Amino acid sequence: MQTLTLKTLRKTITRDEYKERIYLKNKSSGTRFVLECALVNFDKFCKEEYGKKADELILTLSENQGDSLYHFLQDFIDFMTKKGLSVASQKAYFSFIRSFLRSQGIKVYSEDIRDLIRFPTKIKEIMEPLSKDQIRTFLDSSKQDRKALYLSLLSSGMRIGEALSLRKKDIDFTSSPIKIRIQGLYTKTKQTRETYISSEAEIQVKRLIKEKNDDNLVFGKSNDLRLAINIEEHVFSDLRQRCSLTEKYQDGKRYKVNLHSMRAFFHTQASIIHDEQYANAMDGHQGYLMQYYRLSPEKRVEMYRKLEPYLQVYSDEKLTKTQEELREKVDSQTRDIEKLTKMVARLQQYAHKK
Repeated sequence: MQTLTLKTLRKTITRDEYKERIYLKNKSSGTRFVLECALVNFDKFCKEEYGKKADELILTLSENQGDSLYHFLQDFIDFMTKKGLSVASQKAYFSFIRSFLRSQGIKVYSEDIRDLIRFPTKIKEIMEPLSKDQIRTFLDSSKQDRKALYLSLLSSGMRIGEALSLRKKDIDFTSSPIKIRIQGLYTKTKQTRETYISSEAEIQVKRLIKEKNDDNLVFGKSNDLRLAINIEEHVFSDLRQRCSLTEKYQDGKRYKVNLHSMRAFFHTQASIIHDEQYANAMDGHQGYLMQYYRLSPEKRVEMYRKLEPYLQVYSDEKLTKTQEELREKVDSQTRDIEKLTKMVARLQQYAHKK
């Protein structure tokens, strides 16, 4: 008679198994990146503060789960504070490490966190809006592909990751204004949504995608979204330096002009012209999209058209597609006239000498 061997029951899983479960549960590249950062910082903390590997300390904690666990976690928070991490980053990393410890059989209770754990106080500063002078400064110093990206961010409310995930097929050029479809795989809410870009952005985007196929990325420089975001952050950092837009908030960490401030510019204008709910829906905030999509497509276009003039960066010029083409034609004709004028002047000098 054959004897069946039962698989040994496990109380824990490996770190790789934990990461895989998180990846399967949440396919966001942003979530993956934050998780990796949390584990890297946790490993550094264990090594620098305790002189041991994380696995060794986890084994010790599993055998002694009294208040010492919470003293250990408080040490981790203090370590992150010392390293200059923001309060938001600390809370995000702490949440993942708490989840990771749970996968190792170590339970961290919410009630004990409230009683025994203290995060640094977050200083809330008044965020300064981008001025159109600042926007024009960095746009005028940008290459064409980045100018197209920045004008799209300013006029659509997209997050940088959402914009970098766009492919040519996600843009409806038959719509007026141009309609953008952001796939749910790349939105924070995991819900597909639609937004628009201004006529200023349209001109630049159409130039950018002339030679692209439907499946080609419009703005992104890599199919790895996290890598693409890092590239854009470095490019904008260099641009900000060149344009002398390096003023920071009082905490000394955050720049007043950054990629996110373009989205904030859109949100501010949308809130003023319509209301906060409309701005949140266009931004892609949870809970507002269904109310927005109850509006007819015609009504949505009407509302954006009302908003668009306030999103225009070069508002003094008020360029439409036709006006832009006309200006280019006039500029070309002006250059031709200048050449002819110089040629006539040379001929006259030659005739005078004879």
